[in-house]
Amino acid sequence: MFIAITLVGFGLSFLPFTELVTKVFLVIGWLGVLFVAVLLVTWLVSARTHIAEEGLRGDLIRTLLLYRLDLNRRWTPRHANALIQAVDESNLRAMQLGDVMSGDLYQEAEPTSGISVPPEEQEQRGEKLSRL
Repeated sequence: MFIAITLVGFGLSFLPFTELVTKVFLVIGWLGVLFVAVLLVTWLVSARTHIAEEGLRGDLIRTLLLYRLDLNRRWTPRHANALIQAVDESNLRAMQLGDVMSGDLYQEAEPTSGISVPPEEQEQRGEKLSRL
């Protein structure tokens, strides 16, 4: 491959410079545009997949945490392992997940589970959830 490209380059070097610039660089420029388009499409498709996976993972974590906060349900090691695995696979750390989800989770859990957070502990909800 190297020898073939070298020979093509050597052959093109005999063309006048203006002809070389107008023809060869034009082809190289369009190939560059094509490569950028392919990379952009690939990035958009893969990013959408990762975002969808993270959304599903967040829903699973939210469901498991609501289950954990419900005093009427039995929390098993299987639930704990599923929660640990989902948090480990997430892009966010446990503390960040706790901070992001704490307000919504406690609001959802309060009517069904009777969980209430005193006003002085409102700041530490994320920390408490990350310890679960």
